[in-house]
Parts: sequence; C-alpha cells; structure tokens
Amino acid sequence: FCVYIHYIYIFISSMFHLLCNRLEYIRHIASTTSHVYLFSTSSLKPILSSSNSTDPQSLTVSYLLNSCGLSLESAVSASKKLQFETTDQPDSVLSLLKIHGLTQTHLKNLITNRPPILLADPHKTLKPNIDLLKSLGFSGTSLFKVLGKEPRILETDAYTVVEFFRAYGFSEKQISMITMKLPALYTYNVYKIFKPKLEYFKSLGFQGAEIAHKLSFEPYILQRSLENQIIHSVQIIRLIVGTNENVLKVIKAGYRILEYNLEKVLEPNIAILMNHGVPESKVLKLFTCKPRSLLLRTDRFNQVVSEVLKLGFNPTTMMFVLAIISKTVMRKSLWEQKVGVFSSFGLSDDEIISAFKLQ
Repeated sequence: FCVYIHYIYIFISSMFHLLCNRLEYIRHIASTTSHVYLFSTSSLKPILSSSNSTDPQSLTVSYLLNSCGLSLESAVSASKKLQFETTDQPDSVLSLLKIHGLTQTHLKNLITNRPPILLADPHKTLKPNIDLLKSLGFSGTSLFKVLGKEPRILETDAYTVVEFFRAYGFSEKQISMITMKLPALYTYNVYKIFKPKLEYFKSLGFQGAEIAHKLSFEPYILQRSLENQIIHSVQIIRLIVGTNENVLKVIKAGYRILEYNLEKVLEPNIAILMNHGVPESKVLKLFTCKPRSLLLRTDRFNQVVSEVLKLGFNPTTMMFVLAIISKTVMRKSLWEQKVGVFSSFGLSDDEIISAFKLQ
C-alpha cells in the first residue's frame, strides 16, 4: 500500500511540475508578445463559458466576450465595474438596444465605454429615455452618435431635462441640437446648475427666444461657472463698453466670448491696437460689432495687426478696423490661397493690396 501511495505521489508531483513549466512558458510567451494574446478571444470563449457559472466574475467576463463582443482586455477591465450572477437583466438590456437599431458594433463600443449600463433597468430607465430621444429625432446611427458621446444619458432623468428646456421656450429642434452637441448636459442637475444661468441672462435683458437660439448653437456656456466665468466676463465687457446696451450687443454678436479668459486674451489685444494709434472709438466699434476678432491668441493677433499695417492701412481710420476684421475671420492659408489666385492672373502685389482695400 505504501508503495502504491508512493507512485501516486510521484505521478502527481510530475504532473504538477509539468503544469508549472507549461504556465511559466505561457507567461514568457505572453510577456514577449505585443498587441496580441497567446490565445485568441474566440479560443478563450469556450474555456470561459465552461468555467464555474457560480463565480460572478467568470460569468461576467464570459458574457462580455460572448454576448457583447468585447476584447479580453476590455472584458476583464469592465468586469471590475460590474458583476452579475445571472444574465437575465443584461440580456434584456441588449435586446432592448438592438430593437432600437443599435448594431453589435454599437453595443460593443457602448458597453466598453459604460459597462454598468448592462445593469440599468430596461423598462423603468432605458426604454423611457430611448423613447424620449427618438421623439427628438434620434434613431439608429444618430442615436448611437449621442450615446457614443455620453452613454450615461440612458441612465439619467432625461425627461426632466427636456421639460426644463421646453419651459424656457426651447423648441424641439433646439433641444435636439443641444442634445447632439452636448449630451453631457443630461447628467447635470438642471434646476441647480442651469436655471440660475438662464435667469442671469434674462436679468441682462435677453429675451427667452434669444437665449434659446444662442444656447442651441453654444450650449457649452452652460457648463461654465456662473460666478467665476459668466458674471466675471460680463463685468470685464461692461468696463470696456460702458453701458448695458453695449454689453448686450457684444454678447449677441458672439456668445462664445463668455467662455474665454478675457483678462488673458482680450485686454492684451486691445492694448496692441491702442499702442499702434487706433482711436478708442474705433476699438469700441470693432469690439461691439465683431468681438471674435479680438479673441485671437495674442501672438496671432499681433501678427494680423502687423500684416494690416504692411498693407498700408492707416490705424486711425475705419478701413484699418475693417481690414483687421477681414484678416481675423479669414484663415492665413485662405488669404495666401487668394493671393496666389490673384497672382496667377498677373496682378502685382500693389494691385492685390488695392483689390483687398476695395472689398
């Protein structure tokens, strides 16, 4: 009997030694292989599928590989953010998303970016939000574009966000534009974050329709701090233009001015103009009509001013201001392209400059 036990021990020891060597070999190959795995995802699927189904992590990884199409690396990473003991709810989520036009590729990307979506309630949360997005015109590819930007939108109280904007006079088209441009807005507390900003715009004298129109094109302002960015920017603008009426003109001409660090960009550019002899009245005219022209990087704006001076414009005239506007709204490459076209027709540099002045 002892001899029998001895042989069993030798056999088990040999097998264990062989297994250890094999695992060490696999580790060595894996460590020297870049961007690929020793085993393909497809060859691992049966192994993972046959693993102990009572182990939540094994079940989760297997499901993410087999049903969602994730890579092994993505599946392992995602399994750290969610685990489930049965596939009933994830199956319901995938089924619902497929019904609404999402392809396997869409699902793979969506779940890679937001694994916990598989645990969302398909009936109380996902379906109402998808139906709401579809009512705004999103389906299939356009629906995935929105979800690709912000997958958490399906887990939010989207109805409250949409109703908030409707109450402030936003049309369905404008809400749709906001949703496509910045779906992350659905993750905010609209009454705590957005309402004070919209009320502040009203206090400046903007009408509801104006606010809706501007924000549908520039919703990013709603992410800015009211006190530290928006109000501070308005105060700087008021110091320059003097009156509330002019403040409105500047903001209406370009809402994006409220997103800039005006002390860093605007003030140095105004100083450049003043130092070149541009009258204050002309600077004010430029700022109220085309504030965007003064929001270039200071080094680029200084270059534009130098180019306009070389063209022979007098800094004390309105023509100088108009030339600044033309040069700032036109990309340098486009200006060079136009010069090249004029030159190809035989125009001299002086004739090209004259043509520019006559624009």
